[in-house]
Amino acid sequence: MKFRTAGWVFAAMLTLSVAGATQAQDQSGAVFMRFAILALTDEDDVRHQIEDQLVTTLRAGNYDAVASYTLMPDLDSFQNGSARVQLMGQGIQAALVMRPVDVSLNSPEASARLRLAPEEVNSLTRFIQAYRGDDFSLGTIVQMAGFLLDSRQSNLFWHGVIWLDNPAETQQDYIDKIVDLAEFNLNQSRGAIRQQLGYPPLRQ
Repeated sequence: MKFRTAGWVFAAMLTLSVAGATQAQDQSGAVFMRFAILALTDEDDVRHQIEDQLVTTLRAGNYDAVASYTLMPDLDSFQNGSARVQLMGQGIQAALVMRPVDVSLNSPEASARLRLAPEEVNSLTRFIQAYRGDDFSLGTIVQMAGFLLDSRQSNLFWHGVIWLDNPAETQQDYIDKIVDLAEFNLNQSRGAIRQQLGYPPLRQ
């Protein structure tokens, strides 16, 4: 199982901030960004399972994460331009989207399918609208994108691709692996992201 990040994303983070958002703090005074997890699939039970499992895993690691289906149950509601405003109205400062892409990593069309279109970089809605209806099947690649939300637009701050070298044997095994990879790579990027957002380092 592998994860590949797009290095240019972190350079773009230098100009980003969470404008007008209230920063959450825990009892120690540590500052956190509240973000929603969205798994793009038309299968509600799969969406709920992935979002719940990743949220549980991230909260155990001291992330302030929320399953998006608890805020916006209807996936179609993310297809219009009001999703960013609706999420911000519920105290969400960022969104982490998991988009399945049913393509072989070594196929001729893989590069085109996994490349972000220019209009997706500054639009959570456009990234979601580009979803083609693929499912989280056992060997499906998962494209991940994190967006900061503000009153004017959403800005991409983190992007990568998860794939498994060998297909998982069961649906649960597949979900376990992509959740573990998502958490691992968020942890690897966490210090850099907090620094660029102007958040103080977390205490060890």
